[in-house]
Amino acid sequence: MGQEETVRFLLSNGAKVNVIDKNKENVLMVASRVSKKKVTNVFKVLADAGAELMSPRREGSFIAEKYDCLPDLHSLFKFLDIEKYYRIFNDRNIGIKQFLMLTENDLRVLGVKCLGPRRKMSMAICQLGNKFHIKSQMD
Repeated sequence: MGQEETVRFLLSNGAKVNVIDKNKENVLMVASRVSKKKVTNVFKVLADAGAELMSPRREGSFIAEKYDCLPDLHSLFKFLDIEKYYRIFNDRNIGIKQFLMLTENDLRVLGVKCLGPRRKMSMAICQLGNKFHIKSQMD
């Protein structure tokens, strides 16, 4: 039985898609760590079944709560698990203060095409910008 069939079987037998594990993640968050090529159909099945895209540990102002002072961009991206995008900004000499003034469209133009990482960046821009009084165009 393949991954998609296994997920469909579990769902048809009452599996709860938003149960949180000891790491405060649901099944969709766990599945996201697997190669996207392997689980694209699984994501769709889980999303159709009502799986939440964000885990509880990622809700609210978790980014702003993590930092007492303005972090460097690399540390922030590492925390958000989007470290592979750091080079895009580093190559253009964009530091944390410049990053916090970017818009969603700026992120797309810079090459952040995937919604998930762009959403994490947008959340960071809003939360850290508010906390450290740096105005972005997203506000």
